Amino acid sequence: LLNDRKKIFAISALQKALEENRTLSLQELEDLFNAFGELVHIPEKELLTFIRNMSMCGVIHQNEVQQLLHKLTQILEDEQLSPSMVSAAIGADLIMRENGRIATKRAVIHDIVQKIVAPLSAERMRVAPTSERPAVDYCTVKFLGELYDILYDIRNVLKPDDRLIVTVLRDVNRIFLNPDYAEVLVSDDITQFPQLQFVEAYAQELQQTLAMLLRNTVALQKTGKFASVNQLTTALQQRFLIPLMQLLNIFNTMGRGVAVPEQEVAPIMQKLQDNGIVCENEITDVMNAIEASLTDTEAFSAAVVTRAMSPQLAVKEDGGIGSNRAIIRQIYSLDLMDSEGFDEERTATGARPKFIYNYASLRLMAELYKCLFQMSGSLREMDRAAVTVLNSIGQLFIKPDLKDTLNFNGTAELVPSHATQYELFNFRRIVEQLQRDPQVSV
Repeated sequence: LLNDRKKIFAISALQKALEENRTLSLQELEDLFNAFGELVHIPEKELLTFIRNMSMCGVIHQNEVQQLLHKLTQILEDEQLSPSMVSAAIGADLIMRENGRIATKRAVIHDIVQKIVAPLSAERMRVAPTSERPAVDYCTVKFLGELYDILYDIRNVLKPDDRLIVTVLRDVNRIFLNPDYAEVLVSDDITQFPQLQFVEAYAQELQQTLAMLLRNTVALQKTGKFASVNQLTTALQQRFLIPLMQLLNIFNTMGRGVAVPEQEVAPIMQKLQDNGIVCENEITDVMNAIEASLTDTEAFSAAVVTRAMSPQLAVKEDGGIGSNRAIIRQIYSLDLMDSEGFDEERTATGARPKFIYNYASLRLMAELYKCLFQMSGSLREMDRAAVTVLNSIGQLFIKPDLKDTLNFNGTAELVPSHATQYELFNFRRIVEQLQRDPQVSV
């Protein structure tokens, strides 16, 4: 195994660090991975097992297994596959978790959804739907309210009668769907509803607009909006909160027929993004879903947008709503990996390129060698020895709490949080065996 000066030098530096009871620097780790990593090749027949190990270790999402298998199989057609080549193949899609570990964006998002968004979304429907009380959730109603709030800002492009309706529904959102009421609205227990509190300016505007609508009796009778207007008027006068099912009925009844000019669709989506309800990278998907759901006779409306967005919505902790992606982005600031960590430096001789490392790429290599170590029984003798060494190095010296130290190419004292006495003893034994007999099985 120690068949050239590069490997001997790297192992000597490792031995010295152990004697000094310190961690390895970024440069020393880079030398070790470059020296021993070039020996390791992933057998084609074990490639699927290796990728599944990556999924079980949380590096990739299980739904990415087949896609990565296809990508790496194409590489295998031209040359043997090494861990550094796997790292380069998936590096652009990787992010660093808050705990200092590495995973694909999809894996991280899935974990966050399971831990945070899914429990919040489960709270949307505590009461089992019945024939008397159909299923309705806070997210759908609140999203409708947010849309009418946005439509209010562009009301001048709407028909005069539609402007009145949009003004009413905008104020309904701000008064009856105030995020402070999210919990009691979700519970759907009217006995727990508090007395309605509101900003007086919104209430006055709503009362004035409702009065104007009541004078337009023909329009109200045509569209069946009279009952909704009366219900809102009574609720304001008596200061009581309206249950979700009735609020949804008000939005559907009052909003029916309010069409939005096609040229205003893009500004509306931009406003949803500005308000933190959707992310920039999902606007295209939402637009495609809207277009796919439209019938030949259907115009663009708040109901159409809600139909497309509803499956993606969840409740925020403050009672607001947003898409899963938007909520995740607000909860976590996901640091993208420095892409240079996954570049390869081409040599003038055309030799195998040298891999360029930083903490992020080193952490990924540690994860990959851990996955290989779990299947080391199917590797060649030489590969198994190198994998054992590099896996141990990854577990001991590429800890999340050493992130800043490594990025500054520094070292630190080896303390119990980095390695237990048993781990150090076992690792010293492996290094000594390598130095005594390069052919020994470790």
